[in-house]
Amino acid sequence: MRPASTPIRQWFITLSDRWLLMVSDRVSSEQPATGVLPETVIVVEDDLLIAKSVSDIVAKLGVRVLGMAQNGEKAMQVAGDAKPAAAIVDIRMPGIDGIETARRLWDEFRIPSILLTAYGAEEFVQRASGVPVFGYVLKPPTEENIRASLAVGWANALKRKRSDEEAADLRRTLEHRKLTEKAKWRLVDAGRMSEPEAHLALQRAARSTRRPLTEIAQRVIDSPDPLAALRVPVP
Repeated sequence: MRPASTPIRQWFITLSDRWLLMVSDRVSSEQPATGVLPETVIVVEDDLLIAKSVSDIVAKLGVRVLGMAQNGEKAMQVAGDAKPAAAIVDIRMPGIDGIETARRLWDEFRIPSILLTAYGAEEFVQRASGVPVFGYVLKPPTEENIRASLAVGWANALKRKRSDEEAADLRRTLEHRKLTEKAKWRLVDAGRMSEPEAHLALQRAARSTRRPLTEIAQRVIDSPDPLAALRVPVP
């Protein structure tokens, strides 16, 4: 889309500047490499002239453009094939708009998006606040604001990915502990053994069969004879 009127543009410049300062302050102490840019991007923009301008600027920054798309549906196809590190997405497009496209890119591929926009409408700002959007570039795009948004947005996206991975690891650890505890108490009830003895029996079965402890625990839980489940060879 073409740039909006001057009052809206001026309002959004202020919003964009505040966002960049806020995110920069938040990640500067934890992300020493905020000047690092993603290696690859796709550009999602229905105006071919603007798409070409953005692509040229990004290439000048040393970032490879793996493809361009004119709408959200095409963006999902290009992203699935090219697997870019990040995406620069126009906020207003026919069909799936940029905010929904950014959400789908993150949910399906963990690709962070920088929104490209000339608009500061309250509806879009409110919707974007609930979506994992990692930056904004105001139209007409310049090398300076694309570089700044890509650098800060990429650093913040890496931080978000690490946080998500740590949370997933924690959930898996807790689930594994719950599974082991459940199997341990089944053995205590079935074999009149102590809690430490039951835990040791699970560990020994895992070592002797060279199978994960969680797999042995699940066998004990599922078996009508928990003690026998420890003795039966694992396929």
